Amino acid sequence: MSEDLLKVIDLLKLRNCSKQTINNYISAIKRFKKHYEGEDIENFTETKILEYLKSNFVNKGGNASTINVNRAAIKYYYLVVFNKDFKNALLPACKVISKLPKVFSKNDIITLLKNSKSLRIQLMICFGYGSGLRITEVVSLNIKNIDLDNKRIKVLGKGGKERYTPLPNFTLKLLKVYYSRNETIIKKSGGYLFPASHKNSKKPYLVSGAMAASFRALLIKCDFSYDYTFHTLRHSFATHYIENDGDIWKLKAFLGHSSINTTMMYLHLAEDFTEIISPLDEVVK
Repeated sequence: MSEDLLKVIDLLKLRNCSKQTINNYISAIKRFKKHYEGEDIENFTETKILEYLKSNFVNKGGNASTINVNRAAIKYYYLVVFNKDFKNALLPACKVISKLPKVFSKNDIITLLKNSKSLRIQLMICFGYGSGLRITEVVSLNIKNIDLDNKRIKVLGKGGKERYTPLPNFTLKLLKVYYSRNETIIKKSGGYLFPASHKNSKKPYLVSGAMAASFRALLIKCDFSYDYTFHTLRHSFATHYIENDGDIWKLKAFLGHSSINTTMMYLHLAEDFTEIISPLDEVVK
């Protein structure tokens, strides 16, 4: 890898950015450099960068989040490598439209578990829905993270923040069966529950590999739309927790949110509108 990209990686690691963030930034920078290969990119202005984003993402229907990631990566590259800080007014971020997330019903969860023939995928579903874990947190779980005595999981979340989240009884039962069948492989991998392969067992299970493909195949098999993802399990955990009169502040801790405002979204998702009386129903009967 080139010296400039290594410098970017080192500084992102120093900022304690996640592996996913680092990979996204480096991919975006590589794509930008390849697009202008042979040109003097050091002297580019905000206008040139804006043209790149428009032609490669905006005009092709790219979503706001994707555009913003590429914009942020390029800006950071210029700051780190060329000591050049682009002005936000001339290179604005796209406004991200906030949408309420999809949520699985409780019957949907049963459908997913029944239709999955893989114990590994079933266990991953349990960690996602039963404990509210992100996919990156699930695939990097180590057996040392499992606190059997207190029925909880120690999670290393975004920004290296540690937290505890519940370990349901059903997950625990499934985990014991899974561990007994894969004990040798797990021990060989250094304790990772989902090692990438037998040959390269020191590396955690890859998010972009078989896990993502297997779960997507399961969703298709169960006739769920493309809007549903593994992260929907986390949204469902939070929503159903609130529906069961769970405490919002405990949920914030379980999910690892920095702000309670992020967690408050689930209050609206869990609201039972069938019990709400609209003024119209009082006027027109």
